[in-house]
Amino acid sequence: MTSAEVNRMMALLEVSPDPPGTGFVLCHGDVSSEHIFVDSTLQVSGLIDWGMWHAGSRTGELAGVANSFGWNNLQPILQGYGHGLPSNGDTLLRQLATTLAVQLIGHIAHDVAIEDSDGAASNVAAVRQALRVLDDTGPS
Repeated sequence: MTSAEVNRMMALLEVSPDPPGTGFVLCHGDVSSEHIFVDSTLQVSGLIDWGMWHAGSRTGELAGVANSFGWNNLQPILQGYGHGLPSNGDTLLRQLATTLAVQLIGHIAHDVAIEDSDGAASNVAAVRQALRVLDDTGPS
């Protein structure tokens, strides 16, 4: 990562909405296609494998979803999970991008510590995508 990217991430630590001071929710922690059941109308009917569950924030869980499934695929999830989140799309995207960048600091440190260069590269790419989302949504 460049020194400018590291400096931006450090600044995000100061403004991250995650973890919340209050209003914790139950987070799955590993939302992925193999853990989601849908019915014949493609409505989510169940989630399995709660082995990584934790108390956290809505933004923390949704930041992970954005990272896994793409920033453009959030609308269906927000329809079912949207209460308690900012209604302004750019504000929400800024919160998710900030949260994701902060979450990935630890992942990158772990990847470097265990010499997982592929994992580090993947997480650095995800941080860069989050920084692009912040650039695209304007100032906070």
